Amino acid sequence: MQSDGQPKGARSYDGISQQEPQNKNGHKTAADQEWKRFGFKDEPPAPSDARWTKVSVQLPTSPTLFPAGQGADIANSQCVICHSPDMVLYQPARTQEQWKETINKMRSAYGAPLPAEQVDALATYLAQLKP
Repeated sequence: MQSDGQPKGARSYDGISQQEPQNKNGHKTAADQEWKRFGFKDEPPAPSDARWTKVSVQLPTSPTLFPAGQGADIANSQCVICHSPDMVLYQPARTQEQWKETINKMRSAYGAPLPAEQVDALATYLAQLKP
């Protein structure tokens, strides 16, 4: 027993008593040792009792499509993977070059699956739309 009345190796977090994590030989766990090795002075946080559950989410659908025009098929098949047409259509006006920069950022930073050979056609189409 420790001086606070808890079993040897127990810790208290906000009044909740928890047994010190130890392996079968009574030594601190590797996680605790790593915690100290990286220079943290405090004890590691207590393990969580959180339980994961499966959640089903119904995403909203939109009947809105991009307006007809050369490139609309690309926008309707590629942009709507992540964006609603309304979100794109209400953007401030951009030049073709600005749209190319935005599209290429979405491809490189966010993994948009738009083929490189469709970037110019999509940028041209989006640049001619009126917000």
